[in-house]
Amino acid sequence: MSFQVKCPHCGQVMECMDEWSGKKVRCPACNQVIGLSFEDVPGASLAGELPTLPKQGAPSGTTPQPSPYGTPPSQASSDPEQQRMLLVLSSFSSHLTGAILATIFCCMPIGIVAIVQASRANRFFHAKQYEKAYSTANSAATWEWLAIGLGTLFYFVSLACFILG
Repeated sequence: MSFQVKCPHCGQVMECMDEWSGKKVRCPACNQVIGLSFEDVPGASLAGELPTLPKQGAPSGTTPQPSPYGTPPSQASSDPEQQRMLLVLSSFSSHLTGAILATIFCCMPIGIVAIVQASRANRFFHAKQYEKAYSTANSAATWEWLAIGLGTLFYFVSLACFILG
């Protein structure tokens, strides 16, 4: 838990940790030494309970720790090349789902080639070989659409032969 203290010298409001009670700290604004005592805690009762206040940021004197989940996209570098790379990486698709559906519903031999290419694209992507991953994913998409096109053509030719007799 934490509590807020107002510096008597400059009026700066600081957020302090409970374990700092009874110790001296330096005000980050005016650099004066302030003694933290039980009386400094607003709303404290004689039972010794400290009020629960919402945190307004990192306490003074501590450095913020990096997130274990990486830098959020909003705090990413302002480098346009790095932003473009993040956008490209976030939109990667190996076309595996389409290849599987094309194999099942359209043309099995060509669909199998599309599945193999999509699997290779996934392996390259997870190995951080992004250029190979994108070129292989594009190849998988080509084989996928070829399977869909030939399957559709075969369907209509079969339908025409059935109707014409």
